[in-house]
Amino acid sequence: MLILIAAKTILYKVLNVFKKIISVVAMLAVALFVNAQSKTRYAGDVAGDGEVSISDVPILVYQVMGVAKQEKVRVYLGGGVTGERYTGDVNDDGNVNISDVNLLVDILLGKAVKKTYVLADEPTMVLAGHEYVDLGLNVMWATCNLGASAPHDYGDYYAWGEVEPQNIFGWENYSLCDGDGNSMTKYCLRTYYGTISNIRQLEAADDAASRRWGDKWRMPTYADEEELRKGCYWEWTTSYKGSGVAGYVVYKAKAAADRGKVSCFSPTLMASYSLSDTHIFMPAGGCKKLTGYLIGYSGYYWTSSLNETYNDEAWGLFFASYDMNRNSDCRYIGRNIRAVFSKN
Repeated sequence: MLILIAAKTILYKVLNVFKKIISVVAMLAVALFVNAQSKTRYAGDVAGDGEVSISDVPILVYQVMGVAKQEKVRVYLGGGVTGERYTGDVNDDGNVNISDVNLLVDILLGKAVKKTYVLADEPTMVLAGHEYVDLGLNVMWATCNLGASAPHDYGDYYAWGEVEPQNIFGWENYSLCDGDGNSMTKYCLRTYYGTISNIRQLEAADDAASRRWGDKWRMPTYADEEELRKGCYWEWTTSYKGSGVAGYVVYKAKAAADRGKVSCFSPTLMASYSLSDTHIFMPAGGCKKLTGYLIGYSGYYWTSSLNETYNDEAWGLFFASYDMNRNSDCRYIGRNIRAVFSKN
C-alpha cells in the first residue's frame, strides 16, 4: 500500500514537471512567432536601440526630471486592441517616475524581467487612394500635399484657382487674369481688380484638390485652416522622422489647453506629444514665383477662400520655426495645397 502511494506521488510530480515543460515550450513558440511576425520593443528601451542597457538609465532619469522628452509608442494590448505606452514606463502603470528607474536597475541586475511590447502601426485611413487622419476637427486632413508621394515631400505648387502645377509663376501666365493684378476674370468683387463675378470661394472646377483627387476631396476653406491652426498643437521639427525635411508636426490636441499652441511659443508642452500620437506633417516647402522662395525654411499653403478686400489676393497659411499664422498673398504665387474632406 505504501509503495502504491509513493508511486502515485512520484507520478504526480512527474506530470507537473511535464506540464511546466509543455507550458514553457508553448510560450517560447508564441514568442518566436510574435518576433517573426511583428516588430517589438522592450519597456525601458528609451534609447530605442533594441536593447535594455545601462545607457537607458541616464535617459530615463532625464525623462523623470522633465529634461528629456518622453516617447510614446503604439502597441498591441491584446484582442486586436491597440494603445499607447511610454517607452520609459517600465512598470506599465501609465506614468514615468522614479519607480520606473528603480525597476530598470533591477532588470539590469537580473532581479526583474523586462516587458516586451508588440508594436502596432499607426492607424491609417484611405479615401480614393489617399491617406488621411482625424485630428478631431470638422474635416479630415490628408497626410500628404497634392503631388507628394510621402508626408515629408513638398509636392506640387499651384497658383490660386489653377488645377495644373507649375514651376514658374507670375501675373503674365496666371490663367484667371489678363496679365496683371487689376484684370481678374473670375473671383472678383470690386471693379478695381477686374470683372465682377461675386464668387468668393473656389468652385469645384477651379479647386486643384477636387480636380486631382476626386470630388470627395477639396481645398480647405479659410474656416477649415483657422480650425487647424486653433484646434491642434503645433511642433516645429528640423527633420521629420529623420528625413532631413523641416516643418510642423500638427498633433491632434489631447487637452483643450493645448489647442492652438505652437512649440516656438509654448515649449513646455513639447514633452506631452510624440510621433506615435495622431498627427499630420506639413513640410516647409516655401513658395514659388520666378524661382523658389524660402524652400526648407517656411511653409505656404493655399485655402480656397478669396480675400474679399484685396481681390488680387487669396487667404492661406504661413509658418516658419518662429511663427504660424494665416496670411494673404497674390493669387499668382505658387503654393502647396493640403486637401481635406468633410466628415458628413
